[in-house]
Amino acid sequence: MDWAEQRHHLAGALGAAVTARMFALDWLRHGTYRRVVRLTDAGRDGLVTTFGVPPDRLGRGA
Repeated sequence: MDWAEQRHHLAGALGAAVTARMFALDWLRHGTYRRVVRLTDAGRDGLVTTFGVPPDRLGRGA
């Protein structure tokens, strides 16, 4: 559980490995600020088709 957001999240070595793979697949890109990442259109499609994440849970990026 993330204490700031009060939401469940994936952390530790598994979270780092999943994040690294998402960057390698160009599903994520670094944002303007240090801790900001942006979900790409490819990432949005990948999360929906690979993991079954409902599209309405992903929001729309800027």
